Amino acid sequence: MWLLGNRLTTKDWLVWGGGPFALLLSTIAILGVTAYLYSFPIMHVDLQRLATESAFVRYTSGIIGAVGAIGGALLYVAMWFYWARIDESSGWKKRIWFLVLLLGLWYGSCLYYFAVYRPQVDAFRKGAVA
Repeated sequence: MWLLGNRLTTKDWLVWGGGPFALLLSTIAILGVTAYLYSFPIMHVDLQRLATESAFVRYTSGIIGAVGAIGGALLYVAMWFYWARIDESSGWKKRIWFLVLLLGLWYGSCLYYFAVYRPQVDAFRKGAVA
C-alpha cells in the first residue's frame, strides 16, 4: 500500500508517469457521464421508469455512473494536489483557480485540467526534452 500512496503523491506521477493519461481519461469520463445524463431522458429523476427498463440499460447506466464517479474523484483530488504543490501560476491566478476548484467541484477540475494542468505539463515535458 505504501507504494501506491507514494506514487500518487509525487510530481513524477502527475507529470511524467501515467498521470496525464489517467487524468485525461477521467476528464473524458466526467464529460461523457454528463452528456449521458442530459441526453438520456430516463435518468431525469424518473427512477420508477428506470427500474422498468431492460437489464442492459440499468447495468450500463450503473457502470457509466461508477466510471464517472471514480474519474471525478481521481481528477478532483489530483487537481487539488497539483494546485497546492506543483502549479507555477502567479498568486492571483492561484486564488482564482482555488475558487474555481472549490466551487466548481469536478467541473471546475475539468476546466483546471484543460486551462492550467495540461499546458504546464506539456511545458515541463518540452523543457526536459530540449
